[in-house]
Amino acid sequence: YFNSIPRELEEAAWMDGASHFTSLIRVFLPLAVPAMVVTAIFTFINSWNEFVLALTMMRSSEDFTLPVQIYSQVAGRYQVEWHHVMAATVVATLPVAVVFSWLQRYLIRGMALGAVK
Repeated sequence: YFNSIPRELEEAAWMDGASHFTSLIRVFLPLAVPAMVVTAIFTFINSWNEFVLALTMMRSSEDFTLPVQIYSQVAGRYQVEWHHVMAATVVATLPVAVVFSWLQRYLIRGMALGAVK
């Protein structure tokens, strides 16, 4: 994303007396906030919903992530208590929905960055 920011902005900051670090902090980072937030949203969602690695690596039931805990409520049982499974699924979905709705404006702005103006 940083390559898509015009070099003229950096040169203008240099002409105004800014150093390389100052131009990074005051010019590039504010312009890159939407792209960084989009990356953070996708990283959070992928790490929150991680299933295979957590199921493979963790052996103690106290260390299981939420998706693996929900899976353990269903797997290998003769009778599944679906009300517990559905309640846990809602609890697992809430943080992702809250983060997404809180950062939605950055996500929309970040997706529109590649559009032709």
